[in-house]
Amino acid sequence: MRTVRLFLLAFSLFRAAASGAEAGPPFEEREIVWQEAEQAGASFPEPSVADASAACRATTGVARSGGVLFSLRCPGSLGTKSTHPAYVGLRLKNGWKVKDTRVVVTGSSKAGFDLEKPATGSDQPFVKGKLWAGPGGEVLIEVYVKVEGPKGTSYFK
Repeated sequence: MRTVRLFLLAFSLFRAAASGAEAGPPFEEREIVWQEAEQAGASFPEPSVADASAACRATTGVARSGGVLFSLRCPGSLGTKSTHPAYVGLRLKNGWKVKDTRVVVTGSSKAGFDLEKPATGSDQPFVKGKLWAGPGGEVLIEVYVKVEGPKGTSYFK
C-alpha cells in the first residue's frame, strides 16, 4: 500500500511539473512610450477647450518618462474645461494587453481632472483626460499605460 501511495505522489508531482512546462512564453510588462505609439499609428489630437474666450491654454505632450502629459493653465480671470484624448486608433499587437494605468499629478491649483482609463485586458489603450481650472488655476498630469505581453515581442510592431 505504501508503494502505491509513493507512486501516486511521484506521478502527480511529475504531471504538475510537466503541465508547468507546457505553459506559454513568459510575459513582460512595459509602459507605452509616446514615440512607439506614434510609430504604430496612434494619434494625440489637440485638446478641445470649452470656453476659448477664457484665455486658457490646454496642451497634450510627452511626459518625462515617455507617457502622456495633459495640462490646462488659466492665468486670467476666467477658468474653463478641456478634453484630452490620447492613443487614438492604437491597437496593441502580438497578444499584448492593457494591465494598468498610472497617473502622476505634477501640478494642481484651483483645478482638477477626471480620467477615462482603458479597460484592463483590452488591446486598446485609449485614454481621455477631462481637466478643469478656475481663474488663476492650473493642472498638469502625466498618464502612463502599463501593458503586458509575450516576452521578446513588440506591442506596437
